[in-house]
Amino acid sequence: MVCVQLAAQHYGQGASTFEQLLKVTGPLLHDFLLRLDMELDDDDFDVDLSIAVISYLVSKDRSESDFTPWMEEAKEQIYNAGLKKDFSHSAPVVPGLLRLLKDCLLTHRWEDALRVVQSVTKEHSGTASAIWKGGSEILYADGESNSHLLELLVNQLKNLTSEYNYKGVILEYVFYLLHQGRTAEALEQMKFKSITRGLKKTPTDQSRYLDLQYTLYQGMVYYTLWLQAKQYMEKLKEQEDGDPLLHASALTWDEEYLQSHATRAIEAFRNVETQYGVWDIFVTKYVELLEFTEKTEDAYQVLKVYRDHHDENPNAHKMLYKFMKRQNANRGDKLKVLQDYVKLVPSDELVLELCDLLEENATDAEDNLLTGDLIRKVLQLLFNMLDYACWQNFEPPWKKLETLLEKLGKDDIPSVEKVWSPRHDWWPAYHFTSSVIQTADQNLLVCKMKLAHLLLGAGNTFGEEAKKSLNEENLRHMEEFVCHRQNLGVVFHKK
Repeated sequence: MVCVQLAAQHYGQGASTFEQLLKVTGPLLHDFLLRLDMELDDDDFDVDLSIAVISYLVSKDRSESDFTPWMEEAKEQIYNAGLKKDFSHSAPVVPGLLRLLKDCLLTHRWEDALRVVQSVTKEHSGTASAIWKGGSEILYADGESNSHLLELLVNQLKNLTSEYNYKGVILEYVFYLLHQGRTAEALEQMKFKSITRGLKKTPTDQSRYLDLQYTLYQGMVYYTLWLQAKQYMEKLKEQEDGDPLLHASALTWDEEYLQSHATRAIEAFRNVETQYGVWDIFVTKYVELLEFTEKTEDAYQVLKVYRDHHDENPNAHKMLYKFMKRQNANRGDKLKVLQDYVKLVPSDELVLELCDLLEENATDAEDNLLTGDLIRKVLQLLFNMLDYACWQNFEPPWKKLETLLEKLGKDDIPSVEKVWSPRHDWWPAYHFTSSVIQTADQNLLVCKMKLAHLLLGAGNTFGEEAKKSLNEENLRHMEEFVCHRQNLGVVFHKK
């Protein structure tokens, strides 16, 4: 193949071990590329070979000179293991080789991996995908110093694979280019059009899915170019020195460049909101571009449709709420969206915003009293949130719960008991512990001491132990709190 010939001509003395390996194993890549376009059956590959056999083969010492007999032994061991399971003569070999390849790739033994790929290409089995992915991974391992060879290899792969597979090849390479910061090159790769050979295949679900992925990632590349241009323009606007005419001309050109990439990205992202699957990353960029082009209503519709089509995806609800918040949407509309989200993710910090919205929406403006239904809702939300360990040392939800309980009177005792009773047996050992006393700051410690007093009663073990860690000011504050609660006579705990 062209890439192998050029690689052999290019690499000379002083080349890395990997480069020398490519030079020596030219026939491997030749076989590898020739077999990429084979249409083979994968039904015979579900073989559960002995891990011990594979481990034995991988652990054996080997060098370049003794690799051939080693591989022959590997095939024999794999074949014998397969016979015990009543498999055909050839079926067990390829799965075993693929396990060896996997082991080599995971442990970054690139030379061994390349040799295993060589043996895999000689087996008449449906391993085209595994071969080109494994081979590409080997090249990526030293890709920075071999970028020219990678490009040649990918160009060969694109022309050898079928109309369906070439997009997968390009996507793999595009990810590599983006990782290297070579965005313009990534875009050029995605403009490649395959020449259809033979009869055109009927699209399958898998091919449609790959087509969608390909289009969306093309949009992502345009988005990346748009973002880079946007950041450059922002820096350019900050510069005041230089020729004003040239400066204005550069800004005008960059504005056109910016709009062009935004338009192309939007076109690529179009209708992603209706597609089955999780497309959060593309939807967020789509909305960002629509907002940039001042198509706010379109952005809202995209998020709304995405939420409606993916109502079990928490992020679909969250993205819609965040957008509505940015756009200062009606409080009632925001409230409904946020409630749906919190049902799916009761541990999110947005629970605190939901509590605020509920109170704002339902509080009587004249007497500032909370209704019974609202109290139950907010209590349930806060207790559900604090059931999660991630909030054990986060003060805001504890402070909000403490503030709410302090506002409540005797009529609200049933509401508190309803949420506290299921937790009475396990919350104290979960939240009111000696480790909290040792690690919590003074504000959080005082907050938890108040809650322990309200929920567990005066003289509870946690409160008595925590007193010893309070400074003089906070100790006095706690004594005043306890005295005040005793005078009120409101008791939430069961005596």
